Amino acid sequence: MCKKMKHLLILITLFITPFAYVNANEAKGHIAFFMLLSENDQGYVEINEDFNYYYQNLSSWLNKNKYTYSRHTALPIKIKKKIFSKQELGSDVGVILIKNNNSYKIIQGIGTDVDLMVDINAFY
Repeated sequence: MCKKMKHLLILITLFITPFAYVNANEAKGHIAFFMLLSENDQGYVEINEDFNYYYQNLSSWLNKNKYTYSRHTALPIKIKKKIFSKQELGSDVGVILIKNNNSYKIIQGIGTDVDLMVDINAFY
């Protein structure tokens, strides 16, 4: 399968699959994944593939453990009433962990699914 078809398949899978199956009232918190790199940036393809791989691997775990989640590719990122700017994020790629009381933690860069599970469990 060519790379463009593989990327298209990943994107279709990500956007056809609903972002969260958990009722917001039951959720432990929200996980916001962000990937803000342009396709013109050096390393985009490899970083995007890694990002999508770990995002997909975590989605069923997040649902099972009652977290809502979303994927963001443009600024500003608005979650509930909070707006996150580029300066606040400090990176083009990462994850924002948001508790129901609106406190949050930003994790910069790409973490493996296992690393993110550990970070998520520790924060919540």
